[in-house]
Amino acid sequence: MLYCERKGVEFKQREYDYGSYDVKRDDPIAVQVVRELGAKANGVHANISIATVFEEYPVGMYEYDGTESVSPTYKSCFVDFVNKILFESLTDSEKIMLMRQKKRDIEWAQKVYREMMKDDERMRG
Repeated sequence: MLYCERKGVEFKQREYDYGSYDVKRDDPIAVQVVRELGAKANGVHANISIATVFEEYPVGMYEYDGTESVSPTYKSCFVDFVNKILFESLTDSEKIMLMRQKKRDIEWAQKVYREMMKDDERMRG
């Protein structure tokens, strides 16, 4: 209901959908409400957490049996990188520099992922 108040939308409890709304997953108001409420944002059929994603690392939203998740699309991350290494006219030193940068990017992404998992555990209470 807090989300509806902030969006200026009337909350209507509907028998068939438990009062759900088509809330965009990246809606800043929804994200703020979930952050404020923490585990209280969960419902009978919902266990909500916030995933931070970055433009440099494409992600996909996946749904299986009613459970949604966000996962990096590693294929898209690395296809461009491999193509650049293999097919662009780069010197060996430029290729090595790119590979070192990609290694740093991967280490950074792993660190961010670990932090997201910690945040997720805190949200679940």
